[in-house]
This record gives sequence, C-alpha cells and structure tokens, in this order.
Amino acid sequence: MLALLTTTTLTVSLGTDIIGVEARSDGVLVTCDQPVAHTALLDETLWSFDPGQVEDVIASPDGHRLFLKTGSPASGAVRFSVTSASAPALVWTGCLQANARPGPDFPASAIAVRPELDRTPPPGAVELFTGGTTERLQMKRDGSDVTWTVEGEDLVVDRQAGDVVSREPLGSGRYHIEWMSPPGGDPDRQDNGNSGVKFDSRYEIQILNTAGPPHNIKFSEAGSIYRIKAADHNASAGPGRWQVYDVWYTAPIWSQGEKVTDARMTVWWNGVKVHDDELVPVKTGWSIEEGPDPQPFLLQAHGSAAVDEVRFRNVWFVPALSRAPSLRAE
Repeated sequence: MLALLTTTTLTVSLGTDIIGVEARSDGVLVTCDQPVAHTALLDETLWSFDPGQVEDVIASPDGHRLFLKTGSPASGAVRFSVTSASAPALVWTGCLQANARPGPDFPASAIAVRPELDRTPPPGAVELFTGGTTERLQMKRDGSDVTWTVEGEDLVVDRQAGDVVSREPLGSGRYHIEWMSPPGGDPDRQDNGNSGVKFDSRYEIQILNTAGPPHNIKFSEAGSIYRIKAADHNASAGPGRWQVYDVWYTAPIWSQGEKVTDARMTVWWNGVKVHDDELVPVKTGWSIEEGPDPQPFLLQAHGSAAVDEVRFRNVWFVPALSRAPSLRAE
C-alpha cells in the first residue's frame, strides 16, 4: 500500500505545486496540482536526487504526475530538486515510507477508470475512520456512540439512525474521503444512492451513484457543491465502485458576528480537479445556518432508493498549517 510521510515542502516555482509524493519500489511518484508544462521537469539530466540518481522522468497522460525512476526503492529521508537556466528551482524534502508497489502508476486522468486511493494517512492526520474503531465519531442527534455498522474497513450508512459527525469541529485543511454509492434507484431522482459530506456541517459535497462519462453532470449530482456548482468534469467511476474525494477546505472568517470571507473548496474527485478554489457563499441544502461557531465534519444519512447502503472508508483530515484565504498552495 502506498504511504506518504511529508515533513517539509520547499520552493516550487515552475508553474506547478507539489501536492503529493509517494515512494515506489523503483522510484518516486510526484503529484502536481497543475499539468506539468515546463520542459525542465521532464529532463532527467536536470534532476538531482538524494539518495540515488534519477534515471528517467515519465509523465502521466494528463500531465499531473511525474514518475522519477531511480531503479531502487525510495524510503527514509529524501530530497529531490530540478534546476534550469530558464526557471527557478523546484525543491522537495521529506520522509518516505518504503512501498513495494512499482511505478509508474497513473490513475489520474480526465476520465477516471481505476482510481487509486491514498490508503495511508500522512503524519498528523486525524483518522476519523480507517477501519475498526469509530471513537472519533458520534451520532449527530444526541452525541452517542456511532450505531452505523462497521464491516471490516467499511462504515455502512444507517438511514434510520441519522447523520454521523466528528466529535470535535475540524475546520480548515485537507479532507480525504473514500465512498461507494450502490447501484439502483431512478437516475432522474435525487434518492439514487444519496449521501454527502459536509464541512463545518454546513457545506456539502454531494454523493450519488452518478453515471460516468459521457453523462452530463448536474449541480445536484456526485462531485457537486450541492446545488451551488456542478463538478467541472464528470470524474465518476460509476455506481457500486469505490471513489475518493480529496478536499482542501478553507473555513469562512467571521468578525463581530459578521462573515468577512466565504468558505472555499478545492476538490479532487478520483484524481481529477473538479472545483478550483471555489467560493461557497451560503450553506448548502438542508444544513444548519451559517455562523461564527465552528461545527463538526458530517457524514450524511439520506433517504435512498438504491439496493444497498452508501459506504465510507479511510476518512481522514490534515489540519491546515495556517488560516489563509486559499489552501491551494498548502
């Protein structure tokens, strides 16, 4: 399973930000927030790597990922950089945990077919549910222990029991949520495998068993900031398959009872960016009213006509290092 242990991220000035670094058995897989455009990033002779040497650089078809082939396992303290006479340096320093999976592996694409999931939370993550215990969660209605069913690594929604929330407010940072919406239901209705995740219990990213491309996605379907904005791309893997949201959420700022800045979200769906630092000016749907008081993160129990229940697994949160208008660079 892949593991990511990042200690420090330094200067990035080549038109892209590094948002993930994964050890592989024969190199390092680097994920960028923008498609790689600068030719310096593709020239292995311009890279330095400690320990080892970059033998080749392979870009994913969508340009978001680079595999730095070193020919040997990458683990422990790692530093890599690339310099070019025509552009400033890119430098990354961190600590990687050994991983037996070889590279390259390029699941991120304009059309998600086989999303790879970040199975191991990074250091400092709040593990809301990573299999087994639900001690960091509680029932929304009364704060009691979670009564949803745990089946191995899966947390199965119980529609009758109601929503589940984190025991404490979480706020700004990166949220990782793996989910599966089962098949069934009328594709023209809103109860076909319906659920959602809400940040500060107010701002929802929809979960639905939405069909994959070429289906024209709507602002009430999976990947949407519910009824505010549809996903920029249909990255759905389809009903009955595990999918993943990675959300960089910035909580709104309030001063003396007045909202100064709106909430913001950058959302990756199965490795495809579908919302880019998007403003969320109001609460979404049937959520609690906006206010200065921080609220828990919420997993929704919603009425559904699907055959089975929505499932969650590997749900974790990494707090933002600092409060900022945007989390795109963090």
